[in-house]
Amino acid sequence: MAIAAVAVLGEYALRSREASLSLDIQHIRRIPAIVNELQASGSPNVLFLGNSLTRHGVQADTVAESLRTAGAEPTHVYEIYPDDTTLTDWHYLYRRYLVERGVHPDVLVVGFVLAQMEDTQALHAERVGRYFSDLSAAPEMFREDFVSAGDRVGFLLARVSSLYANRERLRDRALHALIPGYAQTAQEVNFSAKRAAEAKAVRLGPKPAPTYKKLRRFLRMTQESGARTVVVAMPQPEPYEVSPGMVSAVESTGARFLDMRSLPGISDEDYLDGFHLAPTGARVYSEHLAKLLSRGTQAARR
Repeated sequence: MAIAAVAVLGEYALRSREASLSLDIQHIRRIPAIVNELQASGSPNVLFLGNSLTRHGVQADTVAESLRTAGAEPTHVYEIYPDDTTLTDWHYLYRRYLVERGVHPDVLVVGFVLAQMEDTQALHAERVGRYFSDLSAAPEMFREDFVSAGDRVGFLLARVSSLYANRERLRDRALHALIPGYAQTAQEVNFSAKRAAEAKAVRLGPKPAPTYKKLRRFLRMTQESGARTVVVAMPQPEPYEVSPGMVSAVESTGARFLDMRSLPGISDEDYLDGFHLAPTGARVYSEHLAKLLSRGTQAARR
């Protein structure tokens, strides 16, 4: 009973202060307001959907300004970018906050790097359960994505427990407070693990061809909602391949693919950490992207 009482008190305390855990949760809490603003703004409008790559890489004001310079009508630009999200997170976020409310942007832009559009990307059952979906999506979710008992239980537990859903955030905050230099050390460990995984992949030889079933399903949903969807390969310091199968998956749904992996005016100095664009690089990327989007926003207006 004592343990149960502590758990209930902890749950109550966390729910009342959940947004204080991170700026990311504060942004997630703002998603309904962002969608309301988009709905009220009228056409033309553009919504960027992504993760921290979008948060650091897209400057909404620069996109809007560059669209006007390119001859497009004044365009409202919005961004939704929960950290560390992947295609499955975006699917259920878009379904819950836009499709189920009968809202859609004129143009939806989804940025990615590396293999982020492949079916093998990590699943975040707890995050989806807590922030991006509800039980109405469970039939589709359990059939298509969360097929293991562990993922299904994680989704259901996160629906009722903020403590459970945010246990990793709580752990990281505790480690930040207790261990000097934890953030830098953790980043170095992550980069080391990434390099080790890449080296292992080379030793194992060619991997099976990637599949894009989830991408097709996501794009069909966004296109059917009324959005003109654009999938963008974003720049990175190191070159990376884009599978022809991914491009085919995008184009087969009627969506548009833009290859912006290499842009003039962006160098290694225009990245924050070897992955995310710094403000200087974000401005160059936003300006170039706006020029390519200008035709789409004008077509949407017509």
